Amino acid sequence: MNLSPYGESQLAEAEEAFALKQGYPLGHLTNLWNIRRRMDVSDLPDSCKLAVWVVAPVLAGFVSWLAAEIKESCMLPLGVMREGRYLLRLLSCLHGVQGREIAVNRNLSLLAAYAADDDEALVNWLVRTRIKPLTGGDLAKFSLSTKGDVPVDGIIDLDLARTLVAKWGRQGEESPLWYAAKTARDGLTLHWKRTTEDAPNKGFVMLDFASAGNIQRSLQTVLEGENYPPVLRGLNFATTQGVIWAQQKGCEIRGFLSDAGQPSWIGDAYRRTPELIEIFAGCDLGPLQSYGSDGQPQWSDSPLDKNRQRTLSDWQEHILAAARIYHDAMSSALTADLCRCLWGRLLLQPLANEVLALCDWPLDFGVDGETPRLLAPSLAGLPQAWSKIQTAWPAASLLRQNIS
Repeated sequence: MNLSPYGESQLAEAEEAFALKQGYPLGHLTNLWNIRRRMDVSDLPDSCKLAVWVVAPVLAGFVSWLAAEIKESCMLPLGVMREGRYLLRLLSCLHGVQGREIAVNRNLSLLAAYAADDDEALVNWLVRTRIKPLTGGDLAKFSLSTKGDVPVDGIIDLDLARTLVAKWGRQGEESPLWYAAKTARDGLTLHWKRTTEDAPNKGFVMLDFASAGNIQRSLQTVLEGENYPPVLRGLNFATTQGVIWAQQKGCEIRGFLSDAGQPSWIGDAYRRTPELIEIFAGCDLGPLQSYGSDGQPQWSDSPLDKNRQRTLSDWQEHILAAARIYHDAMSSALTADLCRCLWGRLLLQPLANEVLALCDWPLDFGVDGETPRLLAPSLAGLPQAWSKIQTAWPAASLLRQNIS
């Protein structure tokens, strides 16, 4: 495949074809293309052009939706770290909405919920939230007393996880994961109090990207166990069908691009590749590891080297500047439907220049460890057979097979 320069007209042609296929009207897209043409991006690398042309209008639409929901609720926004930091910056700069960062992730929140008597949270921690399956050897890193439960090389599947949790649940504080879980619960409780102690008691809106509601449900469970059940509302870039677990707990949680997995075409595509938007909203921190004795979050090193960190900073400055332009020029036209069209096209039918600009961006494993993986490595075979460990962006890995 011979590459032509990444240009606005090439992108508009691809978006028009995708919109017609999806049955999306071209009116708002035409307005967007006119705005792009007036932007001077001639000296920018392709990744920055992508940030300006595609990421910026999508984030502008998402943040406008967030701002409207927040202002109506009168609740305090809490940006779930790490990407929550940039969401709060966009909210502040574009809409004058102020919030606070909260450091919480699936790993620690699910363990903390287990210590607050939610056994299903541990099942999710063992299996459902993992990209890389947990082995007996991995489990032994948390507690040596688990060695007799799972062979070192044994994979923990859903059936085994349920068996283990049923056994450990009967042991109560003798559970081999109890200490790790209690430490997570105590740290998360301290961090919550530190973050919210002087906040008006009108409730809190948790801002995040991809979500099955694991963090929100787990946090609510922990806080109820502390006899402090604040009102929590979740507003996410997308939510999956998995939110039913959080909703069964009474959590109020909504998504922008997809809500409870619907529309299914974008819900399924986004669930497979949530990392693509997250890399643009990242920061120079690695995964959350623990909390200090004062509730301060403890972070691991970032998987991004200094050059990548500078690139990320450049992206975010360009996104913010462009988002202001889109917001001022289009306002209410930055609808969820338009953003689905823009982001769905990138997820499912990326251009070769876009793939080459982003494919080797390093991702960390988050809950699965600290060993980085690439966003979209070159792979053989068909994408249906590729696991999330192999590639986070199957359409890009498939296109790489034809890029010379």
